[in-house]
Amino acid sequence: FYQSERENIQKQAEKKGEKIGFKGLAKIIAKRWKNLTQGQLKIYRERAEKEVERHQRDMKAYKEFKSKQLEKLNESDSSYKELISFSASAIGPSEPSQPQYGDT
Repeated sequence: FYQSERENIQKQAEKKGEKIGFKGLAKIIAKRWKNLTQGQLKIYRERAEKEVERHQRDMKAYKEFKSKQLEKLNESDSSYKELISFSASAIGPSEPSQPQYGDT
């Protein structure tokens, strides 16, 4: 409701050469919302329910996608750690030997 009304109000204001700020826009839209009939309210409430359902489906798909990405990252990270561990053991100790007193 807000989106469609905002667009209509802004177009009307532009025709008159006016600009409407957020506060003024919100007041006009709130007044229009209060004046809707029960039939009009029902239409907007049904749209809102559909939008909530769509959002929930999208969030579920997004979370599944992110979970799979995290699993792949963990698998590749594990493989990387194994490779580094193997390479380090093949090279030897990672700490350099400490020079002794008198070494130059």
